[in-house]
Amino acid sequence: MKVKFGDIVREVKLNVDRTNNPYEFYVAGDHMDGEDLTIRRKGRFDTDDVGPAFTRIFRPGQILYGSRRTYLKKVAVADFDGICSNTTFILESKEPNFFCQELLPFIMLSEAFTKWSVSHSKGSTNPYVLFSDLAGFTLNLPSLDEQKVLADKLWAAYRVKESYRKLLAATDDMVKAKFVEMFGGEEQICIGDVLKTTSGGTPSSKNSSYYEGGAIPWLTSGEVRQGYICSTENFITESGLSNSSAKWIPANSVVIAMYGATVGNVGILQIPVTTNQAICSILPDEKYLPVFLYHALQQKYDWMISQARGAAQPNISQQIIRQMEIPSVSIIKQQQFVDVATQAEATKASLRQSIESIDRVIKSLINQ
Repeated sequence: MKVKFGDIVREVKLNVDRTNNPYEFYVAGDHMDGEDLTIRRKGRFDTDDVGPAFTRIFRPGQILYGSRRTYLKKVAVADFDGICSNTTFILESKEPNFFCQELLPFIMLSEAFTKWSVSHSKGSTNPYVLFSDLAGFTLNLPSLDEQKVLADKLWAAYRVKESYRKLLAATDDMVKAKFVEMFGGEEQICIGDVLKTTSGGTPSSKNSSYYEGGAIPWLTSGEVRQGYICSTENFITESGLSNSSAKWIPANSVVIAMYGATVGNVGILQIPVTTNQAICSILPDEKYLPVFLYHALQQKYDWMISQARGAAQPNISQQIIRQMEIPSVSIIKQQQFVDVATQAEATKASLRQSIESIDRVIKSLINQ
């Protein structure tokens, strides 16, 4: 049966009184990852300066949808009570006896839904969609029993995917423990005393020639959570590069996000890129193996978070990073650790392949 999205789904607009707010957590757009139904990060009202737009109450089981830049596919299922802003839609089934809510997030991840939301978005720099725009999306809805069977299959596949993700996390924990075991008692030295750092810039968004048709990879701080970075979401032109503070950063540089939700995240470049000003790049040097340096800086995440300043957008500076201490050890000892880390990365690569296979199964089911 063909139905319209707005006939089976409603937007929940229940607002909290911020002067008497009983909720501990809030979720911003940066807390949600694309094509990931799990909310893995959240903010706290008692420690953060939260903007006035954060008034919408969500409940466990409801679907959160990022209405800006919908091509990012930020769809998540709430598993706790909290608050989000009015740019995050809170959605639920209008009639559970007709439409199975467990199927809703997968429908919203489908290619057809994303194509519709993107084509109906407004604005260019930060495109957004209204719920009234989504309401017109048409889909084929099977019987309730068939919906439940499909939802069960999709969630079973998603749970297997989550188990692989936990194995990935366990492998990371093992590598971190090995680093502490090998270098916990070593002499420390400030990064700025032994390595060169730099940051980038952002071409003016008012000049479309700086971006349109660009082939130069341009890394933003939100992408640093990738870890090993082999590509970028955005590109700039030669004109954008020459008319901004953006600059080429060589492969094997280690990068650190300095602003916002990803502050303190560390990545290692597998390709040359340019970066924006929210990234500190630590350039390659013969004194430190890139993989060793990458893991050494990952160990300093909590320290970097403790140094972050600012309310609406906490940040660290390049100067703070240059003052950060790392072990001063020989290349031989670094290589011993790198051998362990490389074996672990091979295990993680195999796990990622399994996750990608499950993703293909999920996509085949939701796009059929």
